[in-house]
Amino acid sequence: MQGEPLVSFLVISYKHKKYIDDCFESILAQTYTNMEILYLDDMSDDGTFEKACEYKVRLEEKFRKAIFIKNNSNLGVVRNLNKLIEICEGEYIKFLAADDFLLSDSVEKLVNFMSEFPQHDMVYSNGVEGNEDTHFPVTILNDLGYIYQEKQLSGILLFEALYARDFILAPGVIVKKTIYEKIGLYDEKLGAEDWDFFLRVAKEGSIGYLDEVTVVYRRLKSSLSHSSKPEKRISMKKSELMILEKYKDIAKQGKERMECSLNEALSDSFHIGNNEYIVYLYLYAKKNRLRITMRNRLKQMLHFFKIIKLFDFFSHEAKG
Repeated sequence: MQGEPLVSFLVISYKHKKYIDDCFESILAQTYTNMEILYLDDMSDDGTFEKACEYKVRLEEKFRKAIFIKNNSNLGVVRNLNKLIEICEGEYIKFLAADDFLLSDSVEKLVNFMSEFPQHDMVYSNGVEGNEDTHFPVTILNDLGYIYQEKQLSGILLFEALYARDFILAPGVIVKKTIYEKIGLYDEKLGAEDWDFFLRVAKEGSIGYLDEVTVVYRRLKSSLSHSSKPEKRISMKKSELMILEKYKDIAKQGKERMECSLNEALSDSFHIGNNEYIVYLYLYAKKNRLRITMRNRLKQMLHFFKIIKLFDFFSHEAKG
């Protein structure tokens, strides 16, 4: 352990009782041991924290220390990340949501890569996709789908690729703590905080890619259904538009990317039928001088006509 960099391993949970065993068993199986484990539960009411506490002694026996925290109020992922970063002491920081888990040599591979290429402030790696029935340990990776089918980008080309699409698998990332001193913590105003952070690192630092599987990313049916809810779609799209606007003067395809995202949002907004959201999108277009497609202008007219008809109907009913 002497001479090995300390890794702060940060785990955040919220109602993950069903999966917390896989998460902690994968941490205990790590071949890299110079770690401090910081676990935070965001006020779960399903027994997640109590289940996690069953692992505290074993974690303390294997690693430098294990700190367990349970919030008295729900703070959300971004504020919890910043909270843990401010108190952790490691040279490197590794994050993991409590419903994902690692391969046993994941941290060792990531640390070795960082040591071999010290110019990088952050490294991301490959992973495989699991579901509710995928559990630790996974022995045959080919039975699961690889996140990246081909080798990914790194270095100077990464910023433009990331601006076009947020493709980095967050659970497969390790970060030098010093980069937060340089570019700041996660933006608590954004719902897509990791995408914004990756863009900032790509812009002001260096990101490398380890072409190895290190994590099993669990895609839950509940997460997919949650993202289909109108209020969630609106929140996610607003965050995306805010980030695109933030970097529009740096990205080569800034305006084109913003117009594409805006028109996708407009098309969806007419299905959602939230007039406040529609107004928000039109003001965003005006502010950034973005072109709205003819198809969306037609949809706007049809949507407006529908509202007029409903207004006339209810006015008639009221008079009757």
